[in-house]
Amino acid sequence: MEVGIYNKLDGLIRGCECTGGLSHGGAFMPVEIIRNEYTIVKASGSIDIYSAQKFRAALDKAMEDPSNGLIIDLSEAVYIDSSGIQTIFYVYKQVRSTGDRMALVLGTRNIRELFTVVGLDALPGIFIGDDLASAEQALGGE
Repeated sequence: MEVGIYNKLDGLIRGCECTGGLSHGGAFMPVEIIRNEYTIVKASGSIDIYSAQKFRAALDKAMEDPSNGLIIDLSEAVYIDSSGIQTIFYVYKQVRSTGDRMALVLGTRNIRELFTVVGLDALPGIFIGDDLASAEQALGGE
């Protein structure tokens, strides 16, 4: 049973790197912080061991003042490895400890399935959606 989970996880990771069309080793990962009604951290490209530190630094900066909630927008991410998942889980724990709210926007089916396999979609107090509008609506409680 355990081997099946690892095989599925490996397949999802390989699917992410293949469908993205980019090499993930040391790849360029643009990340920006947008502050409006919510604090949005938008990352695109590959989030891996080479770029996770930059991703975490942006998330740490965003957490200084998450306004009405934090949205991590990965709609343009093509690949994420365990270091990226670990970074998101770290931020999730920070958000929960302060009572703030958090939402994730996931673009590709493979990244969404990866989050399901590792259980991030089942954590309390986190919304996972397909687009920014649904994430904003979830944080607004509408």
